[in-house]
Amino acid sequence: MRKQCPFYLAVVILVISMPASTQTTTSALIPSYPPQRPAVKVTLPNSPGAEIDEFVGPFASWTNVKTAYGAVGDGVVDDTDALQRGLDKLSSEGPVKTLFFPSGVYRITKALRLHNTIYVSVIGEDPDNTIIRWNGPGRGVMINIDAVAYSRFNRLTWDGQNQAEVAVDQAKSNSLPHFDTGNEYAEDIFKDVGYGIRAGNLNIGAAETSVVRSRFIRNSKAGVITRNFNALDWWVWYSYFEDCGVGVTNDPGAGNFNVYNSVFKRSRMADIRIENTSFYSIRNNYSINSKVFYLSKGAGQNGALTVIQGNTILDTEDDAAIQIRDFGPVSMYDNVIRSRKGATGPAIVHSTFGAVDTLTVGNTFTVDDPIRATGRWITDDNKTVPRSQINPAEPVIPFKYVSKNRRVFDVPAGADVSVVQQAIKNAGKLCGKRPIVHLPAADYRFNRTLVAPANCDVQIVGDGGFTTLSWNGQGRGPVITLQGPSKATLRDLKVSGERRGDGIVIENADQPGSRVYMQVTIVNVASQNGLIVDGLDYTRVDLRSFTHQMVNGSSVKVIGGPSVASGVNLGGRTTLIAGASANNHLSYEVTQGGRLVVKDFWYETGELPGYIKLTGDSAVTFEQARVYTRTNTTTPSVDIQDYKGRATLIGLDLEDKVRISGQGNGSVLMIGMMGRQANYFFNGPGAKASLLISRRYVSDFGSAAVINKGTYDVKFLRDMLAQTRNGNLTNEYEEIPSGSTNARMYRVYAEQTVVGFHIKR
Repeated sequence: MRKQCPFYLAVVILVISMPASTQTTTSALIPSYPPQRPAVKVTLPNSPGAEIDEFVGPFASWTNVKTAYGAVGDGVVDDTDALQRGLDKLSSEGPVKTLFFPSGVYRITKALRLHNTIYVSVIGEDPDNTIIRWNGPGRGVMINIDAVAYSRFNRLTWDGQNQAEVAVDQAKSNSLPHFDTGNEYAEDIFKDVGYGIRAGNLNIGAAETSVVRSRFIRNSKAGVITRNFNALDWWVWYSYFEDCGVGVTNDPGAGNFNVYNSVFKRSRMADIRIENTSFYSIRNNYSINSKVFYLSKGAGQNGALTVIQGNTILDTEDDAAIQIRDFGPVSMYDNVIRSRKGATGPAIVHSTFGAVDTLTVGNTFTVDDPIRATGRWITDDNKTVPRSQINPAEPVIPFKYVSKNRRVFDVPAGADVSVVQQAIKNAGKLCGKRPIVHLPAADYRFNRTLVAPANCDVQIVGDGGFTTLSWNGQGRGPVITLQGPSKATLRDLKVSGERRGDGIVIENADQPGSRVYMQVTIVNVASQNGLIVDGLDYTRVDLRSFTHQMVNGSSVKVIGGPSVASGVNLGGRTTLIAGASANNHLSYEVTQGGRLVVKDFWYETGELPGYIKLTGDSAVTFEQARVYTRTNTTTPSVDIQDYKGRATLIGLDLEDKVRISGQGNGSVLMIGMMGRQANYFFNGPGAKASLLISRRYVSDFGSAAVINKGTYDVKFLRDMLAQTRNGNLTNEYEEIPSGSTNARMYRVYAEQTVVGFHIKR
């Protein structure tokens, strides 16, 4: 989706030293309180006995670059022209939808180009031995990706041989129709280049892109860089950065990114660095022996909404592992920082030429006086321990999935629903062995619902968005039903309700330990709801890199189950981390005690007013978001009515306002906010509500502090932050009880539906 361009620009400043407040044990500004968090928190991304996911393919419908276009892949022959012929076929939106690279070394001598296409895939057999090697002139670009959307580039090594400036240059030239959005780079290796991925270099955009389980080795300038104000929503997951100049950055440039569960080693300048400001979330990463972990160079009077959570940072060269020279607001919680031997504090510096806004909670250090924050500072539960108490173990990341050679049931292109259903029935005889029903790229018109049976781990796999399953029957369908407890996996396909049917329904989804996992899923145009989580008490619904847009009702609606509605929490909750949305009549609605966490989302409309509506009893957290809605209407961006629950809003960049009304006796914490209006917080009688360390934009001046409103104490702060401190996604390969739902979706699109995804009790 296209973005509005922020008006705030970075300027070069001199950082003037100011007297610093420091703290070493528990709290400043709020009373002391006994620590509750463990001193060491290194989370491994897999657990003993858990089922790691797998690579599926190649399928008969994929086009092989060797057999179809004469690529040799011996590292000697120049394969540039052969590979370009294959990419040209993808660019034409013709019959080729997936270009497959068998193992080999493909020597190229000039830039490749993929342009003007959608829903295509470029897939290597194995990233460790499927290599595209640069043998062209110095400072070259290996591939230009221009006006390409909802596509994936997976399992390839891009070897620049210390000659290529850029491995992948994803940048729209403005002469082609597609905006670069919705793409995925997974299980790739970028080595011996200047930049691994350069996004938005032509000043138009490149957004909503996932980088997953990829490795960046000796990228002399940066692994990932966003280059302009429309290069937004880059989500880096479970990736690895070794001996790079910088791991992830927008310097020189602009735009925003979020980094999760990644490993950084020996970054020469910084693991993560920003120049121009937006919002940034840096969560659950691991760093060792880098110069600094996080560096914000300074942005004049501007602030960057920043969350730094749950990271393990070991032995940075600089004493200060985190150095922030913008105004914030910045929230840092549950990080572990082991300073190098001989280092002195502070380990965190948040300081610029004026008073900054800082929250530090639950962090662990090995130096005295670990924090310097020159301004309004709320801090609690930080501690200093001996270096020997810090566990230095590196997280284990499965950088590539292997093929398990499952039995494949290929369906004829465009087959009717009875043929596809029969293939699922045949595959059902192999339940327990994850059989695959493959639907090649084609239009499939279904006059009745396709059903995946309960307790069968069948995988239904398409060839991307060109595998379209459309509703052509009576009533609302849906197109696909997963009967529960479901063990089914859906991959690389699109469902269309043709504006009268539902998309995908998961039935009987609520058992102890159940989970529904969705990665890179998209709802586009729904007349009622994009996603309904309906009456679940036990099930964790986890969405990663989720886009929901143009929904006429509540785009995401969470309805609590009977137990949680009566006040008994059995562990069910819905968590959305990393995503984007646009043009919804209402983006989020939570009722009947529902539990919802939404982190790191971009929302834009300009024409419609509503974003969040909360009523009754619920527990919700909204953290880190740009919320661009219509202003000065009777419906505010955040509408909290007769509220009895707990709502925590952190780091929201609001175009409009928050209004609390009615007779509820709930609790609302707004902390580290940024507003576009002079007054954006309106609190009526009833709810206990506080607005703390927040700011507002000032035209032609940057940002200014907003006066704190409401009261708070240690218990209130900890209660209100508890959900976000524990609200991370489960691992996609977490072990799930055998009798419980474990449904998974990867790159599944729902469009023109009544309800896109409906998860039922």
